[in-house]
This record gives sequence, C-alpha cells and structure tokens, in this order.
Amino acid sequence: MGTKYIGGHGTLIGGAIIEGGNFDWEAHASRFPLLTQPDEAYHGAIWTEAAKPLGPIACILRARVK
Repeated sequence: MGTKYIGGHGTLIGGAIIEGGNFDWEAHASRFPLLTQPDEAYHGAIWTEAAKPLGPIACILRARVK
C-alpha cells in the first residue's frame, strides 16, 4: 500500500497504448467482439467498419473515443 492510497493522492493511473495500426482486426473477428460487433453506445457503430477509410486502426480509434 503506501501513503499515496491512505492520503488520497493515488487516484490517477497513467499509461500508454502502443498500437502499430497494421493488425487485421476483421480477420480475427471472433476474438475481438468489441471492435467487430455493433457498439450501442455509439449508435451501433462497428469500429472496424468505421475505421476502413483510415486503415486498420479500429483499436486506437475506439480507445480515443471511449
């Protein structure tokens, strides 16, 4: 634990997402339903379809908007 949690200062988490933008998410659709199935929070958007004009960046696109 530590004093950051006791004092209330440990409320933020930092990190980085490393995404090359060259993985074919649709080829493995059954393994990635969050990217290949309709997302009701965004009016049924399918992230792999929405990202097609930009390339295979469905993962990072979803991460940016969600």
